[in-house]
Order: sequence, then C-alpha cells, then structure tokens
Amino acid sequence: MRLRILALLAFFLCVGVACTGGNGPGGSDIVHSVRGVVVKVDAKRLDKVKGFTVASGAKTYDFRVDPGITYSFPLAHLHTHLTSSEPVLVGYEDRDGVLYALTIEDG
Repeated sequence: MRLRILALLAFFLCVGVACTGGNGPGGSDIVHSVRGVVVKVDAKRLDKVKGFTVASGAKTYDFRVDPGITYSFPLAHLHTHLTSSEPVLVGYEDRDGVLYALTIEDG
C-alpha cells in the first residue's frame, strides 16, 4: 500500500513538472516545445518579425509571434539563426490551429 502511494505521488510530481515552464497568454502553461533550425522568417523589415518557420527532422513548424510577449532576444536575431543554421528552442501553444511562440531560446 505504501508503495502505491509513493508511486502515485511520484507520478503526479512528474506530471506537474512536465507541464510547467512558464505561463503563456491567458495563463495557459507551455505544453509543447521543439528544437530545430530556422528555415524562414516572415518579416517586412528586419525588426518587424511576424512569424518564422522551424525545421526539426522531417517536420516543419510555422510559428506566429505574440506582440504581447517579450522574448529572450530581439526577434531580428532570428535572421542570424536563419543564416547560421544554429538551432532554437521554441516553447509554444496551439491557438485554434495556429502555433504561437511563447518562448524562443538559443538552442
């Protein structure tokens, strides 16, 4: 009985840790992340990034940026990742079929 209780506690602790990582808009937790290479940046000007595309393996992810979020680096830095092929780590959420980047880190 004691082992079952400990196993349940361990399970809920792991689930809680896996679902944390910061609060996105509306208070939702970041539950998705992807590490990959920036293959496209959607911007009218260098400093006016609307979105970007990341390739991870054979899959690509099209992200929109949220103007209400302050990212860990200026979004123009994504152009550096585009030309250097250095990976990024993106924490994101799906808002009705549209992926929004909640965090972007050098990765």
